[in-house]
Amino acid sequence: MSHNLAGILTETSEQHGDRVALRLDDTEVSYEQVEEGSARVAAMLKAKGLEVGDRVAVMLPNVPYFALVYYGALRAGGVVVPINPQFGWFFTGDMGHIDEDGFVFVDDRKKDMIIRGGENVYPREIEEVLHHHDDVEEVAVIGVEDERLGEEVAAAIVLVEGAESSVEDLQEYVKGELARYKYPRKVFFLDELPKGPTGKILKREIEVPEG
Repeated sequence: MSHNLAGILTETSEQHGDRVALRLDDTEVSYEQVEEGSARVAAMLKAKGLEVGDRVAVMLPNVPYFALVYYGALRAGGVVVPINPQFGWFFTGDMGHIDEDGFVFVDDRKKDMIIRGGENVYPREIEEVLHHHDDVEEVAVIGVEDERLGEEVAAAIVLVEGAESSVEDLQEYVKGELARYKYPRKVFFLDELPKGPTGKILKREIEVPEG
């Protein structure tokens, strides 16, 4: 058995090539694909003049391609140098959890999390529920200041043209799907949500009506 990571990958690929080596959301990469991809990276690095012992800095987010580049650098004889904290991993600001089978799920952005009376509320979870309502065209869930709880859950909603759902209707809908502390106590309707050039909703620019 090999005593280096690149060699171990090659041996594993030969024995279990069709097994899943990496999984991220709906993307699955087999050991054979990692082996082939890392070989291409190694060839590219050598073609660029990489020599044994040369340092290779890698800056990539936590995606399957990271492993291909990492193993490719090792195969080419390079030394992978961490240029981010925690061994080169790129911190995205996402928060998530690992289930009992070891799969990682992203819950939401850390900066978007709402702390309501000591309870963590993830806007994305509420947004996904509201997106399934027939009358909701767009939605953005944000935290608003609250004297008693610190933060309260608010939802800015763009209704489908002609829809007649009320604030109470939408609150009851969320109550039926999530824990009671998560439903938005404040719901308000907008003609459109503020967006950036790429179409991303700009939550910080949402103006919450008083009252």
